[in-house]
Amino acid sequence: MCGNEDDIITVGKYVIIKKLNFKKIYKVTMNGTLMLGKDAVQMQEIIGKPFWTTFEMVQVRGEKRTYSLKEVVETESLNDLLSELPSGSDNRSIIDDGTSQKLSKEQILQLQESGKSGKEIVGSLIENNKSFLERTEYSQEKYLKKKEQKYLRYITIWKPSINLLHDIYFKLDHNKIGNLRMDSLAQLLSYSDVQSDGLYILYDSGSHGLPAAAMLNRIGSNTKGHLINLHPGNEPQVALINAMNFPKEQSDRLLNVNIYGFLRLYYQGASAVLDKISKKAYDDDINKVKKVKNKNDENHVNKQLPQVEEEIGMKEETLDNNELNDEIKHSIGMKEKNLDDNESNDEIKHSIDEKEKNLGNNESNDKTKHSTDMKEANSDIVNELNKDVKHSTNGSLKRKRNESDKCKSAKLTPVKKPKWLPKTQEAVDLVNGSKARGLAIIAREHPLNIVIALLPFLGPSRPFVIYHVHREPLLETYMTLKQKQNVINLKLFSNFLRSYQVLPDRTHPDILTSDTGGYLLSGYLVQ
Repeated sequence: MCGNEDDIITVGKYVIIKKLNFKKIYKVTMNGTLMLGKDAVQMQEIIGKPFWTTFEMVQVRGEKRTYSLKEVVETESLNDLLSELPSGSDNRSIIDDGTSQKLSKEQILQLQESGKSGKEIVGSLIENNKSFLERTEYSQEKYLKKKEQKYLRYITIWKPSINLLHDIYFKLDHNKIGNLRMDSLAQLLSYSDVQSDGLYILYDSGSHGLPAAAMLNRIGSNTKGHLINLHPGNEPQVALINAMNFPKEQSDRLLNVNIYGFLRLYYQGASAVLDKISKKAYDDDINKVKKVKNKNDENHVNKQLPQVEEEIGMKEETLDNNELNDEIKHSIGMKEKNLDDNESNDEIKHSIDEKEKNLGNNESNDKTKHSTDMKEANSDIVNELNKDVKHSTNGSLKRKRNESDKCKSAKLTPVKKPKWLPKTQEAVDLVNGSKARGLAIIAREHPLNIVIALLPFLGPSRPFVIYHVHREPLLETYMTLKQKQNVINLKLFSNFLRSYQVLPDRTHPDILTSDTGGYLLSGYLVQ
């Protein structure tokens, strides 16, 4: 066990899992599981162990591709397998027809399930490969590296560092860290003159916290240095800051602040900002009241519509009954016509005339009654609608008068302070107490307005540096700053970095490399 607690793996810390040339960031949890490709690794065994400990992945019985960890002191190596075997002069006679390996897939799985070590399995593969001895020495090394990744299952727990975190993210997706190469990051730290004491300002618009973690790491723990990390969004990007496992004392000297809130609070003051927030909250409440009122009025009108439609339906039913009476009258008229043709039946005709007379009197009375009913019904509907409109109008006018009186008599009540205000106020107090000793800007947008806004916070004869992935925005910034009398020693440059593979008889530049690490603009501010 190590004496230093920072070197012990505990729950909540971030670690780097290294398996051969593969690295991955992992946050330690009590019963956590790490996915390495398709393999699930149970990680609870690493808790309480020191960093740089090596573990062997042991397959869990009854579960496929699930492994537990067992601490080991030494690891197996396949290099000694080549020392005893001869090699060919070239690979011209080798034919890749899939028949070189005598062992079948089922036999290889049986070797794994029987508990054979990775080195023993690879040795069996070499013995049963009829073309292995004909390969060149370089081809044999490539074959062993390929089998090593598949059958040797050792992982090492590394302690996070800026170099390792940058390497992981740059290989994963260098756009996530703004194409910030390691040599550009090192020069950015040098040109901003980051030291253990003093105040430093950083603007980062999206690099997952890599520049902030690097600057805070250089400031160090148990020092008097402070770092203000300005960002354009609501939440800062702190993934790599958290991955560095900084102690609380060191993390507290990092202030993540929104740049717009910082400038507004610095120039307007806390009282003016709170008044604006209170006024905005007041206006929002008034708008909510108006929306609720309009919604209530609409609901009142919609509630009256079904009653009116029901009454109109009843009147339409009455009209349908009248149409039925007209049909009866037409039927009696047809009968009357037939009876007129039969002159011999006078008694029946006389009876029909009497019925017609009585029916005519009834119809006249029904028409008069129907007309009176329709007038009364229409009058009732009109009176009800007028009553509703009058009631709605009087109610809305009354509510409007009440709301108007409330608005006139309302006062701006103090609102609860937002969460971002204490940190921002602390940052403002720091810049009011002393000027910054260094300024660094890593921008995805055009940096001209940003540097003009932040230069007043930089102390005299202090450096600043601006990073951008493209040259054109920095050219425009360079021309603008060149015209200012308080900016000197401006330099715009780009680094050319080429990594090499250094091996016996195989030294050459790396095939896969980045074309550019971005551009840097540095200078000094004077009085």
